[in-house]
Amino acid sequence: MTSARVAANARERRRMHGLNRAFDKLRSVIPSLENEKKLSKYDTLQMAQIYITELSELLEGVVQSECIDLRDGCGASGNHGNLGPRSSAQTLRTSIPYAMDTDSYNCPSIGQHKSSLSNLL
Repeated sequence: MTSARVAANARERRRMHGLNRAFDKLRSVIPSLENEKKLSKYDTLQMAQIYITELSELLEGVVQSECIDLRDGCGASGNHGNLGPRSSAQTLRTSIPYAMDTDSYNCPSIGQHKSSLSNLL
């Protein structure tokens, strides 16, 4: 075998190892039953797509709920009703810069950002 072929094989092997590590990492963040066998690459991508869609819909509900709270005036005083001092809604709001524009209470729809999510899939 020529040295060029050996080098190409080594590059391909490294590429496949990297791809497999990425799939393993993706599998580790997708909720699944512990007793299940390892998901195939195709099933992993399908589950990731479903999971991202579900998280987007959940986030859209949280953002819209926060927008309603802000419009009702509780956001202006910093009081978030029964939510604790570090609620998950507050964490989501502070970790996603576009989710809340507290100066104008302009609440964008997560749907506006779904195109960027679909580009990842």
